[in-house]
Amino acid sequence: MISKLENHKDCSLDYRIIVDDKPRFARMIVHKTSDGTHFIIGVEDVDAEIQKERQQLMEKLHRQVLENKKNGTGVILAAGMSEYKPDTDNFVSDIFERADKEMYEDKQRLKSRKAG
Repeated sequence: MISKLENHKDCSLDYRIIVDDKPRFARMIVHKTSDGTHFIIGVEDVDAEIQKERQQLMEKLHRQVLENKKNGTGVILAAGMSEYKPDTDNFVSDIFERADKEMYEDKQRLKSRKAG
């Protein structure tokens, strides 16, 4: 997927994995912003199991980033996540604004922590 993003602005991936003999499904769409500094990852057709795991995956990502910063190795990135709220979201930008706000809050938390 990374190599596709180097040459294209968008790419998508449909996947199904088997966990405990049960299939899990999701469709991921990745969009690189025009300045190349942000990636927007949209996931649709998500089943209930993946929905439960997404927060755990975000927490795992945050822990790894903090460990990378502490050790001075690996990738350091800020991330935010949001989901569509049909009762309040009138525009796609509503979702992006919440995710962007969370990402910048994460960025501030990372900046406030000293490396090593």
